[in-house]
Amino acid sequence: MAIAVSASASQLPFAESFEVADGVVEGTINGQNGWTLVGDTADVQTAVVQAGAQALKIQGGQVYHDLSSDGSAVWLHFQARCDAAPTANPTVTDANTSLAFFVNTNLNLVVYSNTVPVELSAQVPTNAWIRFDVYCDYADMHWDLSMDGANVAAGLPLYSTNSQVGSLVVGNDGTSPVYVDQIDVADTEQTTAGLPDSDGDQIPDWWEQKYFGGPTSVVAADPSGNDGLTYLETYIAGVSPFTSDPFVVTPLPAGNGMSWTPVPSRLYSVYWASSLSNAFTWIEDLPYPQSEFVDTAHPGDTAGFYSLKVQVQ
Repeated sequence: MAIAVSASASQLPFAESFEVADGVVEGTINGQNGWTLVGDTADVQTAVVQAGAQALKIQGGQVYHDLSSDGSAVWLHFQARCDAAPTANPTVTDANTSLAFFVNTNLNLVVYSNTVPVELSAQVPTNAWIRFDVYCDYADMHWDLSMDGANVAAGLPLYSTNSQVGSLVVGNDGTSPVYVDQIDVADTEQTTAGLPDSDGDQIPDWWEQKYFGGPTSVVAADPSGNDGLTYLETYIAGVSPFTSDPFVVTPLPAGNGMSWTPVPSRLYSVYWASSLSNAFTWIEDLPYPQSEFVDTAHPGDTAGFYSLKVQVQ
C-alpha cells in the first residue's frame, strides 16, 4: 500500500465512503465519482468493509482523484487494511509529490523525508483496519503522520515546494489485496474529536507540532505568552500562543449585538445578562463561519451585557 498527495478537480473538502448513497456502485472504481484507475484492478466490493456496506479493494494498480485547494494546510484521514506484506517496496519519483508513505515488505511504515524514504518502527498489522491521519503544512513546509490516533512521524520536510494539492493517489502494486474506506480530505481544521491527540490534552498533535515542534510539547493548562491565556485556551480561541493576540469581539453600531472573526471548527455561544450581578443566560449558538450576532430577544432593554463562549466542535 502506498499513499501520495501531489501538489500541482474537486475543490476541498473531499469525502469518499464508496457507498451507493454517495453515487458509487459495485465494480471498478474507474470513472466513478472522479476516480481514475491505472493498472490492474480497483473494485468497489461488499465483502470487506470498515463502515457502511462497501469499500475499495486494490490489487496491482493505483487510483487517482484530482483535488484543488488554495489553503496552506491539508488534513487527510482514511481507513486501510492489508491482507499480507507486499512482495516489493514501491518508489515515489513524481517531483510534484508533496508527501508519500507506504508499507514495506516487513510491514513497517516508510515515510518520505524530502526525497529520501525512511523506515519507521511502526508496524502495520495484517487483516485489521487501521486509521491513518496526515497533516500537511505548506506554511511551515512539513507534514505529520499518525496511525490509530498515535503520532508516528512529525515534522517531516515536504517532498516538494508546491503549495496546492493536485491529486490523491492510493496504490498497491502487489497481488495481495489492500482495502481502503472512509477517505476524508480538507483544507480547514477538522474537529478535535476526529484528530490525533497523542497526550490526550485536548490540543491536537498538529497544533503542538506547528507551534512547538512536537506533538506532545506543551502542557495544556500552562500559561502561554498571550496575556495569561493557557495553551488550551489559545488553541480553542484560534489565537497566537506567543504574543498578545486577543480574541476581539466588536459591538454592533446599534448596540444590539456583536461581531468577531470566526475560526473553522468552532461554535460560538452567546449569553446575556441585564447586569453583571445577574447570571448570564444562553441566547443562541452560532457555528463557523457565522461571525455576527444580532439580538432580537431584548428589544426593550436599555442596558445589558453579552458574553461569548468559544468551543471546538
